[in-house]
Amino acid sequence: MTASLPLQPVEPVGVIPGGGGATRLAPLPFSKELYPIGFRQTPAGPRPKVIVNYLLDSLRAAGVRRVFWLLDKRKADVLAYFGSGAEFGVRLGFVPTEASPSVVHTLDGAWEFLHDRHVLFGFPDIIFEPAEALAQLWARLSKGSADVVLGAVPAAPDVIADRVELDAAGRLLRVRVKPLDRAADPAWILAAWTPRFTRFLRSWLERNESGSARPGAELYLGHVIEAARQDGLSIEVETFSAGCFIDAGTPDGLRIALERYGAIGDTRAGDPE
Repeated sequence: MTASLPLQPVEPVGVIPGGGGATRLAPLPFSKELYPIGFRQTPAGPRPKVIVNYLLDSLRAAGVRRVFWLLDKRKADVLAYFGSGAEFGVRLGFVPTEASPSVVHTLDGAWEFLHDRHVLFGFPDIIFEPAEALAQLWARLSKGSADVVLGAVPAAPDVIADRVELDAAGRLLRVRVKPLDRAADPAWILAAWTPRFTRFLRSWLERNESGSARPGAELYLGHVIEAARQDGLSIEVETFSAGCFIDAGTPDGLRIALERYGAIGDTRAGDPE
């Protein structure tokens, strides 16, 4: 009888969506992912730290070695700046997208790369604390009880964001996509998921585009997560009660991020150097 080989540990991949056109900050002379916010330490001294460096730092701290960047093909400056990713401690693979209408479409367009992967996901223009949040999401997903683990932080009622409604024990009741009443529920900003959710996303999008789910409405990832919850997938929430986030993809958010992280030597968002 042939001895069975030991099971290899699952290794997550990072996923960064980059199919949008940064209309909230337009016009910019470069892709928004390259907007400098603060500095990072290098062997040659402090160098500018661009928006998406914060997410890459947190992915690497979570044990991610490979990152798929789903990038609009017009953003050649991002590819030129980051290259292979070696300087930033990860291996980057760029998956070109073309005028993607939503993050949901962008993710589905990378099906061949993601359908059998465990994913750690973040938005490139959101700077969050704690910097180790993704590592905690991965630790929880690795326990095997959830299909999706969302990372949520407190958000003021006037902040436009997807909200997670929780019961007294912290269990998810529903995901609300950018609610008009700006409920005081926490906002989800990060996610970790298994291949089962990637498969669900594909089937949900196929139903939507055939007219059976949310016809004509703008699609957000929160719609898919809520639909997955209703369909019986296990969605858990890790709430960081002392955490925070800044959407640096808006003029006001960019101003706040520059004020908070703009000084040389500021490491509050997890500069790994």
